[in-house]
Amino acid sequence: MYWVIFLSVCFSISIYSMLIPSLNKVLAIVLTILCFLFFVDGYFNGIDWVNYYSGFNDNKDILSFLSSFEPLFAITFYSLKYLTEDYYYSVILIYAIGLVALYRNSKDFAQKYDVNLALLITLLIFVNGIDLFNDQLRQFLAFVCSLSALRYVLLSRKKFYILSVLAVCFHYSAIVIFILYPFVKRKKIQVFWVGVFAALLVIFFTVSQEALFPLLSYLGHPGEVIGAKLAAYFSKFELKFGLLVIFDLLIIFRYILRVPTGSEFERIMWNGSFLAAILHISFYFMPIFQRFNPYFNVFYCLLFSHYFSSFFKRINRDGIFISLQIVVLLLSVNIGYFNDPARPAIYSSYFVDYVSGRYNLDKDKVKRCNEFVTDIPFCRW
Repeated sequence: MYWVIFLSVCFSISIYSMLIPSLNKVLAIVLTILCFLFFVDGYFNGIDWVNYYSGFNDNKDILSFLSSFEPLFAITFYSLKYLTEDYYYSVILIYAIGLVALYRNSKDFAQKYDVNLALLITLLIFVNGIDLFNDQLRQFLAFVCSLSALRYVLLSRKKFYILSVLAVCFHYSAIVIFILYPFVKRKKIQVFWVGVFAALLVIFFTVSQEALFPLLSYLGHPGEVIGAKLAAYFSKFELKFGLLVIFDLLIIFRYILRVPTGSEFERIMWNGSFLAAILHISFYFMPIFQRFNPYFNVFYCLLFSHYFSSFFKRINRDGIFISLQIVVLLLSVNIGYFNDPARPAIYSSYFVDYVSGRYNLDKDKVKRCNEFVTDIPFCRW
């Protein structure tokens, strides 16, 4: 119920901003503040916090943090530990930094490309899933950096490479933006073949696992973790395509058949949407690669927020195709999240209980780990 209320509030604000575009900026600020309050108060409804909490407490020096997390997140986490001396308050500061950056990046897109700011923020959260923000703190910060990187791709500035490296230093999954984002400005035929090649490469590593694991060994400890997860995935791997594949194919066919019209921004976003669709299909062969989806879903979010920046804006066929993809993604991601048996059956708010001393973090950590059983031991303590 907690996150259902959150979802309802966010979309209500977004709809209101579409009805009265003049209030968009004010509503987006209100929305960002509400997101901060909901994420902070509901943080312990997540799963990954048990490992972050253990790492926060167990690591005593910067070297131990660097051996447990990506470099930039390790430095951030280490600094916050000695600044606040409290795990929850450190997480609150991470949310403050991340959501301010999310707002500023979204605001820049809105100002330059006729994008509905409040709607964009809402879609970035719910199309990518609450767990990206509620659980995956490292990838959340990497995702925010990727938005900045994309801004500089559109502006053809070399700062893209700096921000891409920063994103990778928060979470290694962001390596895909360093590799693929520069191609979104290329010609359609080039983007098409890049997308086909990337998708076939993912499929190749699925059917030729002996070629993949030696490559992972070069990544050190992160490679070991990824390798263990992949081994578990492959041991029970059974290829199944979901309903989303149909809509991915619709996006691909629309991209191939559409005559380039509209702005340069639309052309680039459609290039990115094609990459998102074709790669998503290939990720069915290697489910762990679903972690890459947020970096590509952003193209759908930007296009939808552009086409539907106002209720009074005429919608073309491109807008219809993108709206179908957005609706199906919203349903798929959020229904899956709410039906996840690993999540708490009763969603609660925590801030007041924590501050007042009524919430026992260590006791809840043990309880969650005992309840959450996976093929690979999830709790790293």
